[in-house]
Amino acid sequence: MADRLQTMILSVEYRLSPEHRLPAAYDDGVDAISWLRDQARNGGDRDTWLSDVDFSRCFVMGSSSGGNIVYSVALRVAEADLSPVKIRGLIMNQAFFGGVEPSDSESRLKDDRICPLTATHLLWSLCLPHGVDRDHVYSNPIKSSGAEEREKMGRFPSTLINGYGGDPLVDRQRDVAEMLKARGVHVETRFDKDGFHACELFDENKAKALYDTVEGFMKSCSMTAPSSNM
Repeated sequence: MADRLQTMILSVEYRLSPEHRLPAAYDDGVDAISWLRDQARNGGDRDTWLSDVDFSRCFVMGSSSGGNIVYSVALRVAEADLSPVKIRGLIMNQAFFGGVEPSDSESRLKDDRICPLTATHLLWSLCLPHGVDRDHVYSNPIKSSGAEEREKMGRFPSTLINGYGGDPLVDRQRDVAEMLKARGVHVETRFDKDGFHACELFDENKAKALYDTVEGFMKSCSMTAPSSNM
């Protein structure tokens, strides 16, 4: 992707569950963005491999659980002073959200070979804080977001949400897109009827289509001034 988009990509290694339950991964994502901000502020003292980076054209992207992390990290830095870093856009590819009551797509695809419903339930039980259910705000922001979260959503930069009709999580992704639109966020969506969770890892054509979508989104964001330093 870095070669295809001619972009420097910083891959964040975050702490994993069940040893480190949420919000540990979110905290690590915030730390990564804070580190980038500090590097940008260091000027001539920053790491040499960042010397040619345009810190005013940054994007935060994640796939699957990474898409969930992008959303939650964006909430946490929505009111932070990141200057001179400017986050032009968020990219959530097949973001992993959940809930107690199954969505239509989860019910329809409950025996999916990649994300069967029993497996997604198990994964949530291993990563959510002890004593909460899948309607916790980390899993189900549609149901559990409060006034503070809704206020911060309105500060999100342009957001791309990508998904596939064969992914049991697709209805959750659509709902998040509509939730952000309702808060005034500019949201672009691309939902292919064909494809399954993580299909771009197995299908070169799906990978190329994703890269094309991301490239178009990044170019459109770069042609407009960001609304904040987020």
